[in-house]
Amino acid sequence: SVNVTRLRDAAADADVIIIPSVVPAATTMIKAIRDAGIDTPIMMPGGAVDGTLVTGSITDISEFYSLPFACMPAYCEGDPNPNVKAFSDAFTAKWGAPPTLSYPVLSYELAKALGAAVEQAQATDGPAIINAFETLPATDYLTGPIKWSDTCHHTTGRQQRVVEYQNGKGKFVMLITPEKIAPIDPGNPCETAQSAS
Repeated sequence: SVNVTRLRDAAADADVIIIPSVVPAATTMIKAIRDAGIDTPIMMPGGAVDGTLVTGSITDISEFYSLPFACMPAYCEGDPNPNVKAFSDAFTAKWGAPPTLSYPVLSYELAKALGAAVEQAQATDGPAIINAFETLPATDYLTGPIKWSDTCHHTTGRQQRVVEYQNGKGKFVMLITPEKIAPIDPGNPCETAQSAS
């Protein structure tokens, strides 16, 4: 309550409130902020606070923005990739319920990439798979074009969606692609261009 009181004074001059947290703490904070009469837009960086994790706790959430990997039809409309809906439909047919977060697309993409890496390496041992991952060409997945970095050893160029929630409904707004990873320590090999090309 002390922090919300301090925020009330500062929020009048803010364009947006950024809350880097996860559920359930994030939804508790959002509810406290809204209950205090603060209607400044709130943004959650990343996909951890999105979908029914939010709407299940705050059914009428508004002026809220998240950055999921996909805009899943169960709670969001307008994803620019029609294959996201096809994935959601196949997921629903298989499991009897639609995906309520965007995380399942990451597992699907990893499985597709692993298959491509095994095929390219013509092997299944760890070093061969690692080398194959890091030499695969940029490939368009559900979330957009992705390439694995041979210096940073993770994906680069992954797009994220900006999703706006009004009255408990999510709607795709735009795609963003990080241009680089911010420096976190001297000599960080990950502080490189993030283009998937």
